[in-house]
Amino acid sequence: EKCENGFEIILDRTVFFPEGGGQPSDIGKISSVNVLKTYYKNEEIVHLCNAALKVGSEVDETVDAEHRFDNIQQHTGEHMLSYAFWHLFGAVNVGFHMNSEVATIDLDRQVTHEQVIKAEQFANRQIYENLPIKVYYTTLSQLKNKKVRKISDKGGEIPRVVEIEGGDICTCCGTHANFTGTVGIIKIIKSEKMRSGTRLEFLCGTRALKYFERQTETAHAVVEELSTDFGNAPDRIKEFKSRISDLNVNLKRKTEILSEYRAKEILNSAENGFAL
Repeated sequence: EKCENGFEIILDRTVFFPEGGGQPSDIGKISSVNVLKTYYKNEEIVHLCNAALKVGSEVDETVDAEHRFDNIQQHTGEHMLSYAFWHLFGAVNVGFHMNSEVATIDLDRQVTHEQVIKAEQFANRQIYENLPIKVYYTTLSQLKNKKVRKISDKGGEIPRVVEIEGGDICTCCGTHANFTGTVGIIKIIKSEKMRSGTRLEFLCGTRALKYFERQTETAHAVVEELSTDFGNAPDRIKEFKSRISDLNVNLKRKTEILSEYRAKEILNSAENGFAL
């Protein structure tokens, strides 16, 4: 069916993940048309496409593998990071969101800088251990026998569970890795207070690598301009800031002297009460 942004297409079954649980949808192709977005509508999985397909035809589906892999790394990393804060400090994840640039977690309490570092280290250790990750369906009564971090109300009586061996167990609808090593690395890039809690911005896997690449390029450019090395760069920057501050004070003082001199000069040149 034609819609405002393209064509909505429904298939009898699909491999495309519809957006949900804080995770963006899959994109890709259905035969010759592009899938721009996938979402639930009236309890059906709808594929938003750039062109129409013949009703009743048989089609091939191709998920954008790079986009899916990025979602897998971010979402699996979110489980591991949320578990670290819950396991170490009793902080509960009350919100999760991913976009094309960054992922965020909202915790129900404020955490210190030291706790952020410890949680990040804990999560990355689980990456190094390359722990198996299982995805399965079970009943709510059976889940009560496990140390579950979170049970979603949307999972029903037989929820889908994502379980990291020796780590996080929670109900979730998203796409995840088979092993923790797939996440590559987890890096928290920002932590800020939000009402009575904390919002964390983080990057996983390829996103984190690209972030470090940009930082490295910037750092190389800075040390080259300062004619120093990485270790001395902070001190050199402080030195330059101090010198600039001193120059500004000196400039202000000389500007005041010059203004006084110019005012006297104008006053002395006045004729009949007027000066040019």
